Amino acid sequence: MLHVEGQPGIGKTRLLGAAKDQAVAAGIRVLSARGGALEGDYSYGVARQLFEAEVLRDASLLHGPAALASAALGAGEPSGDGPDSPFPVVHGLFWVASNLAERGPLALVVDDAHWIDGPTLRFIDYLAARLEGLAIAVVLAARPPVTASPVESLLNGIRTRADTVLVRPEPLGVTGASTLIRARMGCEPDAPFVNACHTASGGNPFMLGEMLAALAREEVPPVADSVARVEALGPETVEQSLRSRLAGLPPEATEVAEALSVFGSGAEVRHLESVIERGHARVGDAVDILTSAGILAGGHPIQFAHPVVEQAIYSRLAANARSRLHRRCADVLLEEQQPAIRIAPHLLACRPAADDTVVETLLAAASTALAQGAAEQAQRYLERAVAEPPLGATKAPVLALLGEAIALTGRDLDEACGHLEAAAELVAGEDGGAEYLEVAARVRLFQGDLEGAIQVLDRPFQRGAVDRETTLRLRAHQAGIGVLAPSIGRAAVDRLEQYAGVPGGTPAELAVLAEVAAARWLDGRIGEAAALAEQALGGGRLLAAEGPVSVAFSHCVHILFDADRYDIGSPALESGIDLARRQGSVLGLGSLIALRSVSSWRRGEIDGAETAALDALSMLERGGQPVAGPAQRGYLTLALLERGDMTGAARESDRSGISPRLLELTYFGTPFDARARLQLAQGRPEAALQTLMELESRDARLGIRHLSTPWRRTAVEVCLALGDRARAQAFAADQITLAARWDTPSAQGLALATAGLADETDEGLDLLEAGIAALAASPARLDLARAFVDFGAALRRRGRRSVAREPLRQALDLATRCGATVLATRAQAELAAAGARPRRHQISGPDALTASERRVARMAADGLSNREIAQALYITVRTVENHLSRAYAKLGITSRRGLVSVLAPKDEWPPLMT
Repeated sequence: MLHVEGQPGIGKTRLLGAAKDQAVAAGIRVLSARGGALEGDYSYGVARQLFEAEVLRDASLLHGPAALASAALGAGEPSGDGPDSPFPVVHGLFWVASNLAERGPLALVVDDAHWIDGPTLRFIDYLAARLEGLAIAVVLAARPPVTASPVESLLNGIRTRADTVLVRPEPLGVTGASTLIRARMGCEPDAPFVNACHTASGGNPFMLGEMLAALAREEVPPVADSVARVEALGPETVEQSLRSRLAGLPPEATEVAEALSVFGSGAEVRHLESVIERGHARVGDAVDILTSAGILAGGHPIQFAHPVVEQAIYSRLAANARSRLHRRCADVLLEEQQPAIRIAPHLLACRPAADDTVVETLLAAASTALAQGAAEQAQRYLERAVAEPPLGATKAPVLALLGEAIALTGRDLDEACGHLEAAAELVAGEDGGAEYLEVAARVRLFQGDLEGAIQVLDRPFQRGAVDRETTLRLRAHQAGIGVLAPSIGRAAVDRLEQYAGVPGGTPAELAVLAEVAAARWLDGRIGEAAALAEQALGGGRLLAAEGPVSVAFSHCVHILFDADRYDIGSPALESGIDLARRQGSVLGLGSLIALRSVSSWRRGEIDGAETAALDALSMLERGGQPVAGPAQRGYLTLALLERGDMTGAARESDRSGISPRLLELTYFGTPFDARARLQLAQGRPEAALQTLMELESRDARLGIRHLSTPWRRTAVEVCLALGDRARAQAFAADQITLAARWDTPSAQGLALATAGLADETDEGLDLLEAGIAALAASPARLDLARAFVDFGAALRRRGRRSVAREPLRQALDLATRCGATVLATRAQAELAAAGARPRRHQISGPDALTASERRVARMAADGLSNREIAQALYITVRTVENHLSRAYAKLGITSRRGLVSVLAPKDEWPPLMT
């Protein structure tokens, strides 16, 4: 990464030109772009300069995750509503660059980077952090930062990276100035003249050149007697030089120069002809004249000889003239039916005039920007549209889209909701603006304002009659929030019961069935809930209707996992994840990957639970969904505890933010259970019991009767550690009672095994054995391993050492396969106490792999290439290579060919004791 920094005219562009020449000579493909005064308002404008021609010429560059950049590069439209974060598009652009680099070394060269649009700069920042292992060089040239704007802050972050080479061209010295003067004036200059020129220009090559051009036009010789004339030029050299040069040119030359400074890059003679309303020939002649005068660079495209000249001409325009020219430029582009997003920067510079065309164009540009994940640009377009102002039917969509844009930036969510709700008030008809209100409700929901979300969804009913489909959809979404927070939305859950018998033929009916299923789940009737959830999924119709950011869809998948129905829940979840990836929905992807951690934990896949929780947190932090963090930190804490990482578990538990003040949501039991297990492992059973009492109190207030979080198992262990067996048995009895309704093999087995742990009599052994039999028929392998340990330990304590060894061996093997290091160590110790000689716990082999190493190794064993793995996991190829290299060393192999035999699939569990 090379960053050339300096004041205007210091020679940055010349250095970049030399770098491009050297790269081409070395056989490196060079893609170049240049920032401009208008580029900052053109989302991904500089990225399009770099890549648009390449992807239009070769569509295969947009294969895989690179497809997420299609809309940003003008090569297609995204599916769905577009990304809900800049990240997917930025990631897609990274893969476009990576795909190009696969075909040969690549240099990306960007001049005037201080004028780059924010979305492109995010991409460059993202790429800069991932250059290792890629045959890509990035070269930027920019002026020094002068403000704390978001764009300059990003640029400053790039220039100060440890691996960025920062080059600051120095001003010319007196000797260098003398050489330039000699070359320009064709004779040997006097020393006083050289010193005066050097002082006046500050050694800036461009400024010195402009001074010499001005002196030459006045036929001032480079002698000592000319020093006073040099000093008279002063710091306004460029402006004086321009005035002087333009004064002697035909009027249309000045008009063309001014029009070009406003139009920006990409101007053709026909554009300038239309802007200044002069004939083609006269404009072409003016271009030639301006080129001869050194104002334009010559060649194609038409551009100024230097950005300083362009800026000087633009800044000398009066405000009204500038606004008028921008509007003419916009009209020209409109006549050519250019994309609205290219026209919008000109409209931003026009004064408001209550013009519907301006509003419609800005609205279209904002829609495109949102489809590209550029919410900040969309917000600017829409705020300008509001100032126009919009009239009649266009006002509601402008306000609504402005609310969406502000919500996606995450800056002022109250303002976002205000715009959406105001838009809904303007909509007539039986849906009562429901579409806008649903977006507002989602914003409030994911920021933790659940009560506000329910109230927003009630507004159409307050305004009058609402059609049936809209009624069902709104009532279902209200009930979905009510299931998450019954203390707030119990009435919404109860109200949905009147629609429980809908057939599921329409999208709204499917949503109703999903939330009726969730209500049954909350009440502990898992069998009914699972049957309704399967019906609600509708063979993919619910996901297609509601998209990946759907509470109803997530509820269905979660219910099916709790019901041990992974055969239905897992394919549905993967379909949702795939859709979220294709749409670029970071929020949807994070929410659904979070369900992967639930699935992995339920099945005893510790590494999968850890990996999914980390991935989900990464996505949810990008998507701005704070209410999901505590639950995922809970699963991460549990996974780290099972691995024996007490420090990491304590860190994640602290970061979960659990306390009596935490929002009372039905899925927040896990972080409390995890905190209690951590406290028990730390030797603090009293603190653990206090944590569990808070959880029990919360469950009571929420009316929870489900066993989704089986915290009573932890409570039994805590009470036994405190020596309070009677209380342990009471908790176990509660779990048995709840499991009578929550009649899944995993829940029944865990309840029986927990009761057996609490009972020190022979009946306890029978309960443990019954629990093992039920768990063996379930996917809950970690719970089964723990039941085997408890059973073997109980047998050993009763003197039945030889009988105890087989269940303990089963426990050790299962715990090892689950990645449950602590439980495996306990099984090992019990085996030794039972007189067996267990193998030492592995410190190499599959058990030594980290979660990330195991995940990458498993994908490689399944036949995926390093590149495919990187694309699937949102990491770089070099990161994949590093993971595999460490995995090979731990597994004692030298290549991916050995992975298949070393890594047994998770479903190849050993035979169980009968």
